[in-house]
Amino acid sequence: MRTSPQKKLDSTDQEDVIVYETGGGFQLLLNTGVYELFKIAADQFFSNNTLPV
Repeated sequence: MRTSPQKKLDSTDQEDVIVYETGGGFQLLLNTGVYELFKIAADQFFSNNTLPV
């Protein structure tokens, strides 16, 4: 069994974004750094009440 720090280090070796095409769309696999950036950006986007509806 690999340790958690080793898993995190191994995840930095993968591509930033991997796109899988599914039958009716697509699936994104994000590495840890890109996921954290995406999460922060999504939180800021959806908490912004000044956006037009």
